[in-house]
Amino acid sequence: MGVSWWLAEVAAGRAPKPAIQQPRCTRWRLKDVREFWACRAEQADQEATARLTAQAAKASAAASAQRRGKSPATVEG
Repeated sequence: MGVSWWLAEVAAGRAPKPAIQQPRCTRWRLKDVREFWACRAEQADQEATARLTAQAAKASAAASAQRRGKSPATVEG
């Protein structure tokens, strides 16, 4: 993640606004930046958990179908 990404996030309102903004000098409050990254990490954890749960459910359905003698392709939906 580079400077252009960070500035795009600020412009979109997803990242905190600068506390001081002057030509060639922009500063953010450390507390605001830490909160932003903590929230972003929490969202990433939730997304990873959801993907893992979906993958496990799909694998479980395929294994159950295989035990019953059905093709896993008929179970997917």
